[in-house]
Amino acid sequence: MDGPNLADVPATARKRLVDANGGPDAIARRAVDGSLRRTSIIVYGTRPDRLSTWAYRDVSALRERVRNVSVVASGGAIATGRANPPARLAAELRERRAALIDPPAPRTGRASRRGRRTWTA
Repeated sequence: MDGPNLADVPATARKRLVDANGGPDAIARRAVDGSLRRTSIIVYGTRPDRLSTWAYRDVSALRERVRNVSVVASGGAIATGRANPPARLAAELRERRAALIDPPAPRTGRASRRGRRTWTA
């Protein structure tokens, strides 16, 4: 687990799982004598101060790419219900989705070495 969004997660997980159960040696002893219980926890990372800036930058870049996407519909077709411009626009955006959403380049790290890809913004 790494990256700025997960900076405090390893230490918190260790404290809640390992330290709270007597440390590595105590856990090892219980594993050997068969008294170790399987425990799962959920650890939430603290949001980085820059998260809002990152999100705004990403969304504003998308906004620039979709700003001039448009569809054409006549007033008569709209008035009679034969045309639905919002639905047409949504369809157009779905069709262009791959070109509009440009994921960042994959980064190598522990997750990618295990066959998963991680993305950084």
